[in-house]
Amino acid sequence: MKEELGINIPVLNKITKFYVEQKFEDIVLREFSVLYSTIFDGDITLDREELSGGKWFSLGKVEEMLKDNPNEFPPGFVEAFKRYKKVIK
Repeated sequence: MKEELGINIPVLNKITKFYVEQKFEDIVLREFSVLYSTIFDGDITLDREELSGGKWFSLGKVEEMLKDNPNEFPPGFVEAFKRYKKVIK
């Protein structure tokens, strides 16, 4: 988070970890992920060498986008969002 967003968070709360696979052309991409939560109140600065950009969406808007265009999201994000939604309910 420090490198890509310019924020330093001393405490992260682990929510879950998971594994997903996705086919890309002739290879299978394997992804191990850990999902964390935290509270942050401050400025975010995107590192243009690490990220091409960023946008903010409400949870409702993300749910709508996933429903309308599920193939526009990588499987790892879909799984992370699904697990996050279980925790916040």
